[in-house]
Formats: sequence, structure tokens, C-alpha cells
Amino acid sequence: YCIVLAEFFNILFSAIFKFFTKVGLKELAKWISDGRIQIALMIIIWWAIREHTPRGAGLSLIRPYFIYYVLGIGFYKYVYLKLSMWKYLPAWIIFIALIPFWTRTSLDNIDSPIPLPNEVTYFYAGLVALSGSFLILSIAKWVAETHIKVLKSFLILCGQLSLGIYAIH
Repeated sequence: YCIVLAEFFNILFSAIFKFFTKVGLKELAKWISDGRIQIALMIIIWWAIREHTPRGAGLSLIRPYFIYYVLGIGFYKYVYLKLSMWKYLPAWIIFIALIPFWTRTSLDNIDSPIPLPNEVTYFYAGLVALSGSFLILSIAKWVAETHIKVLKSFLILCGQLSLGIYAIH
């Protein structure tokens, strides 16, 4: 659903680009053709229309997740490819420092006898999730850039097997 919706937005932006080009608004055409502007517009338009979208056939699932899909596209196109391995180091440090206090089964995700405000626990859980994501991305980038064929083949096999297990469940 996210891919189809993103393609609808691409068609819309292409039509707007052609319209601006035909009527002589070259500066606006250049502006609408910028991918960062398109990502921002997709998020803004989606926030405006998402509550008016159909709910049947699993379409209700797209409401909360489409924005993350678009942010992922933007991250990959404009940030991820430009990050060096050293820029991931803070994520490693933050994740390693915070993970000992994290527990999945706790109500607030913090294994602490001291009750903390909801804002702190929400920020903590988000920081652990983001730093952990960046840690995994850095490992994946390192594996992709290395020439260790056995490691790559093993990870590809694991990915294929896990997809089959996921599909069965």
C-alpha cells in the first residue's frame, strides 16, 4: 500500500511539474522536482488526508505507517548514503550505554525501581530504538562494503530463511 500511495504522489508531482513547465513557471517546476520538497509535501498532504482514507482491506494500517515509509525513503536517499562509518559511533555509544536498563516486558521499558515521568520514559525508549537502528544500519553498511563473501552469503541465507519463516507464520 505504501508503494502504491507513493507512486500516486509521484504521478501527482509529475503532473504538477508538467503544468508548471507548460505555463512558464520554470522556478516552481524546479522547486517541485526536488526530492526533499516532494518528501515534505507527501508528509504534509498525508497528514491532511489520512483521516479521510478508507479503512477496509487493511488500508487502515497505512494511516500510521506511511509517514515512516516516506521518512525512510528520505533517510536512504539523502542521509544514509552520505554517512561515514565514524558518524555511527555516537549511536553505538548511546545504545551500549542505555541498553542495560531497557526491558521489553516493563510498562515503561526501563528496568528501574524509581518511577520516572512519562516524557522521560518515552524519550528513553525512542533513543534506544533509534540508536539501535543506527547500530544495525552501520553493521549492515560495513558488511555491504567488505569483501568477506562467506559472511555476505551467510547473512543472505539467513535473510531468505527468515522471510520464509515470517511468511509461514
